[in-house]
Amino acid sequence: MKTTIKYVLVLGIAALCSTSVYAERLASDRNTIPAFAFQLSRDAGQNYASYTDGVQLKDVDTNDAYRLFCTDLYTYTSSDFSSGAGQVYNPVSLADSMFHTDVQKVQLQSLFDHVYTKAFNADYSVKDDLYANIFQLAVWEIANDTASNLSLRDGDIAITKALVIKQGPNGENLNYWDNAVYNTALNTLDSWFDAIINDNWAAIGYDEDRVNLTVYMAEGGTSASQTFIGVAVAPEPATMLILGLGIVGLGLARKRKRK
Repeated sequence: MKTTIKYVLVLGIAALCSTSVYAERLASDRNTIPAFAFQLSRDAGQNYASYTDGVQLKDVDTNDAYRLFCTDLYTYTSSDFSSGAGQVYNPVSLADSMFHTDVQKVQLQSLFDHVYTKAFNADYSVKDDLYANIFQLAVWEIANDTASNLSLRDGDIAITKALVIKQGPNGENLNYWDNAVYNTALNTLDSWFDAIINDNWAAIGYDEDRVNLTVYMAEGGTSASQTFIGVAVAPEPATMLILGLGIVGLGLARKRKRK
């Protein structure tokens, strides 16, 4: 019996340690978020970019998916970070991230807790095109804009136009700039940022749905390298079973010791 308890206990501890120190080997898949794109001014208008895609990374070893959002507009990882190529990333919890300030951590957690599940389904697919698209803009604003309070109306990063992306019956592009979408995005972002600052999400009809966040940093990278933040995949049932057995083993061992 003693040998069995020790064996179960070792399995439980080993599983717990592996989840905390394992460096994920990830491959990226840049899949377009449909329907909308927003033109941004960056660095007070010195540069322009249109946001049209999200990044979904998969663990090469387990094929688990992660919905990630980049927290740096200005730098990139090595050329290995491309569709189908592997790159070693070191995942840490948001709380342990050295790449975000305490204020950014609080604001990012609040954003994800109240908006993420409105924009994405449990399988990481898009639930709401507009929410999914401007969610990325909100992440960028929190992580990168130091010139103003939270707002995408001005500062280092601002929305200048909104593009509605459509395709005709014969494959032709029917894209057009749309002021209504532009205003909807800005007003929605205003309400999100106000709720983050004043903690009044309930007043605008947003429930809290706590999510665990992970920051992924390319191995060998620095604070100037591309980082990603996203919702971590839930442990597999087998891992949870091993952890559960480990906890049971601890209890049995303690009970046996008392006797």
